[in-house]
Amino acid sequence: IMPMLRRPMRTAIIAVGVLIAACAGYSVYWYMAAGEIRAGIDRWIDDRRAKGWTVELGTPSVTGFPFRLNLSLQTPVLAGPGNQWRWELPNVQAAARPWALNRIEMSAPGVHTVKTAEQVAALTLARAEGELDIRGGQPRFLLVRLAGVEWVQPGGVRTRIDTLTVRAEDGVSVGESFQPGTTGLGIALDARKVVLPVAWKPPLGVGLNRLSIDAVAVGPFEPRGKLPEALARWRDAGGTVEVQAFALDWEALSLRGDGTFALD
Repeated sequence: IMPMLRRPMRTAIIAVGVLIAACAGYSVYWYMAAGEIRAGIDRWIDDRRAKGWTVELGTPSVTGFPFRLNLSLQTPVLAGPGNQWRWELPNVQAAARPWALNRIEMSAPGVHTVKTAEQVAALTLARAEGELDIRGGQPRFLLVRLAGVEWVQPGGVRTRIDTLTVRAEDGVSVGESFQPGTTGLGIALDARKVVLPVAWKPPLGVGLNRLSIDAVAVGPFEPRGKLPEALARWRDAGGTVEVQAFALDWEALSLRGDGTFALD
């Protein structure tokens, strides 16, 4: 009987040892990943500051062991070179699974204050969620979902949006009017129940029930220099926008359409 009991005992001991080793290895991996996140943030801060930015992120914290990596930033502040613009954010949360670090979830509800040399505006977001997919070290997919949006400009000029969804995706195929295999940057926007400022005196009224567009921008775009110059380079390189679907419901006006557009 004793030899029969020893074999299951040895098997159980080996199984427990393998489990302990696996848990220890995973724990080391999690803490290494958390350390790399902090190091990546430090590198980004140093790079921005070297280019004249102001970056205030406080003390970023990474929690969520063992199944998540949760990054918390307390009221971060970003400002461009020469303090031409300044963005004051509420608390920002970002999270990823340890086994899928390229897929990041983000959240930043609250009051965002944007300051420029000309004005100060406040953007209030009741809900602000986002998803970012990174492939090959580059962002390839971005989805932003906002709700309860209120944009307040100087003089009390207010714009309200019930829900706003924005999507950008690289490598999207375009229609038959282009060469086979042509891809571009897919851009989609959907805004519902928009209330425009009365001060703007909108010709069709302040209530815009729906504005949505699904398009693909084709051609290389280099964001350097002034915007008109960058757009001219894009146009000269054959840049176009294929609008696959467009919808507008503005009081009594309803529009639907599609087509290919280019700059003159």
